[in-house]
Amino acid sequence: MGKPLPLLQLEIVELSANRANISAMQNVSKIALLATFITLLHLPVYAQEIHVVESGESLYAIAGKYLGRSSRYKEIAELNEIGSPYRIFIGQKLTLPEKASPVARTHAPVPPGIPEPTAYQYEVSSQELVILNPRGKVELIRETNAIPLLPEVRLKSGDTLRTGADGRVVLSGKSGERLTLNESTVILLKELTTGLADRRMILRVDKGSIHFSAPKSPLLTRYMLETPTGSVSTRAGEIALMVTPPDKTSLSVYKGRSVARVPRGEAVVPSGKGLFMTTLNTPGLAQPLPAVPGLVFETAPRIVVLAAATDPEILIRFEAFSDPDRLNRVGTRSSKVDRVGVAVTRFLLPMGTYWFSCTAINSDALESAARVVGPIEIPGGKY
Repeated sequence: MGKPLPLLQLEIVELSANRANISAMQNVSKIALLATFITLLHLPVYAQEIHVVESGESLYAIAGKYLGRSSRYKEIAELNEIGSPYRIFIGQKLTLPEKASPVARTHAPVPPGIPEPTAYQYEVSSQELVILNPRGKVELIRETNAIPLLPEVRLKSGDTLRTGADGRVVLSGKSGERLTLNESTVILLKELTTGLADRRMILRVDKGSIHFSAPKSPLLTRYMLETPTGSVSTRAGEIALMVTPPDKTSLSVYKGRSVARVPRGEAVVPSGKGLFMTTLNTPGLAQPLPAVPGLVFETAPRIVVLAAATDPEILIRFEAFSDPDRLNRVGTRSSKVDRVGVAVTRFLLPMGTYWFSCTAINSDALESAARVVGPIEIPGGKY
């Protein structure tokens, strides 16, 4: 019989065996991981479909086209983080709810925790404003000549756009801007410039009421709205302007922050506040906007009755639309709130589906955010 190994030699032998086992286990793990990645490489991945918004489309129509039911428009809205009133813009890319459309991978999947490389580049192209859905009397003047309002007419620097007493028009920008001209409004497009560091859109509002919104963007775009009183500048947000010649302007800021300038000073107006400006006075402090009114309705054949509740002595503007994006307005009414805080109106409409909004306007022409209800089905028949 051989001599027994010393204790130290036994420990070294056991340690070497353990290391060999660990090395073997690591090799098995690596092989299993490699096999998993090879398997994943050949598996299909279910891609979410993308829809590029075209002129005249709404979330309501897109949901009907892709999901089979228009009433599912909120699924698309939530997936793309679009809130009420569910506005979309020409050229906007919408991710649609997942559908069974397998797409083969063209590269190996990246392990969890490591982001895939992406080409992130913004297209630097000339800005533009496209006319959508003109209603009533709307005139486009270019170099003293009237231009026919064909579908998707693009404004150029120097163009003047006018709406009559029954007119209304919506304009859409390439970066998601939206400009709405209400009745008896005149604007002049003074400047559209392009560049990553300095992009400007300058409009002159001579009179009337406009609503302007612009989404946040990495592009440093400056929006300026000039009026006979002064000017309003913003980078992004949502505002309303009421211009009363010769020297009064009311600014309502719903989102973002705006800077109002008049000859005797300037003021910063944050979200949820407004400012009444005159040419000869120093800007005062921004004041809270009127409260968003409550809105209830009742339908009958070809009729809808609307009742809004807010503070007394406030003017309520009621509007009816045939689409959830509020592009196609089919009626408007104004009614003053009575002493108990209620304003009532009614619309006589053909049978169909409608959306309704109401906005509170105080004595300084500052406007609340709109309260929107819909879709509401108006039955047919005799009234």
